[in-house]
Amino acid sequence: MVYENSFLSTSESAWNENSIVVYKPNDLIVVNSGRVTMKNIQVFDVRGRMIVEKNNVNSTESRIDVGDTNQVLLFKITSDDGKVVTKKYIN
Repeated sequence: MVYENSFLSTSESAWNENSIVVYKPNDLIVVNSGRVTMKNIQVFDVRGRMIVEKNNVNSTESRIDVGDTNQVLLFKITSDDGKVVTKKYIN
């Protein structure tokens, strides 16, 4: 019997809403996608109205100004390879 140290791996990245962190350390909301590069970020309110659209992000972190009102926001984040993830945030 031979034991080898090998790890299971997948070619697909595990990029989902749990791998994205949205937080507000000060006046701007920070969207951090870990190791995945973001292409576009769209921010919607609960009525479906687009509040902010940020194109050509080309980074794993972005800062967005959505104002000071308390509201529920939906972040639609598109990666460089075209995958889309939606993340909820309560401001």
